[in-house]
Amino acid sequence: MTTRPMDISPTPSARPRRWGLRIGIGLVVIIVGWYLVLGIGVYSGNWSGRRTVAVLRITPLPVAMVGWRPLSYADYLDQRTAVGHYTAYLKSTTAGVYQAPTNQDPAAATLTKMVRLAVSERTIRRLGVILRPADVDQAYQAQLLQNGNVEQVKATIQQLYGWTPEAFKRNVIRPAVLRDKLQEKLSFDDQLSASAKAQADRVLALVRQGQLSFNDLAKTYSDDVYGAAGGDLGFVSQGEQVKEIDEVVFNLEVNQVSDLIHTKYGFHIIKPIERTTVDGREQVHLLQITILAPQVDAYLNTAVKSVGVQVWAPRLRWDRDQGRAVSSQP
Repeated sequence: MTTRPMDISPTPSARPRRWGLRIGIGLVVIIVGWYLVLGIGVYSGNWSGRRTVAVLRITPLPVAMVGWRPLSYADYLDQRTAVGHYTAYLKSTTAGVYQAPTNQDPAAATLTKMVRLAVSERTIRRLGVILRPADVDQAYQAQLLQNGNVEQVKATIQQLYGWTPEAFKRNVIRPAVLRDKLQEKLSFDDQLSASAKAQADRVLALVRQGQLSFNDLAKTYSDDVYGAAGGDLGFVSQGEQVKEIDEVVFNLEVNQVSDLIHTKYGFHIIKPIERTTVDGREQVHLLQITILAPQVDAYLNTAVKSVGVQVWAPRLRWDRDQGRAVSSQP
């Protein structure tokens, strides 16, 4: 009796599985190799042309990490290019009179702006502020109303930045709306603005006591740029002040002191001292004391210094003490 040798050849069903594994490994090797070449070119070779940006849109690499959030290298290159485009435009349209600041590195400024935006977005989420696409669209429409028709605005955006309207909305309008919403939250949140409110109450009490003039109190306590001039804003017309002040100022009698007026900037005390009419429009000579609520820049300066930032852009590093990107070259 003879025995047949054991058949150890792969079954038909095993062959496809092996081929699938080989194909999968091959794809992983190709992808890893592609990212390795791209990373060396971008991080070491400083690739930064239009083709590089287009490739980075498909196979993204980070220019920095803010906490665990990566910042897009493609966005960084796009915005850095726009800075150069804007500078060149100003030079060409001012016959060379405009000169870019020599103490400001465009690459460092671009990255700092992106980091601050990322910190702003994290901050509004923590504070429960919602930024909707409709808010950005509304702000863009306001730009259209102020600056002309759609085609004119598109042409201006292209001239200034080399961007499409969508890129302008993403890189300019959206950060501005976010900043505005954060400022409103800092002012109108009772806990965040409690110190400013207490100070404003004390100053209003001093104004009502009348022992010191409004001008002297403004010089001592007002936080805005008019304080040094005794709070004198000069003559203002309706519509020139923020809505909350505008609604009050034209309903006060001459020399009548307002109650506290709360705006996104803080708390205001106003006093009209003269009325006149110019070209049929009523104007009021206005004095003002402003006690500022926490301000976005100061708030973000503290937040940015407390967050971990890792930078991979060539020739840049993050200075935590200053809260900004700086050149790593001497």
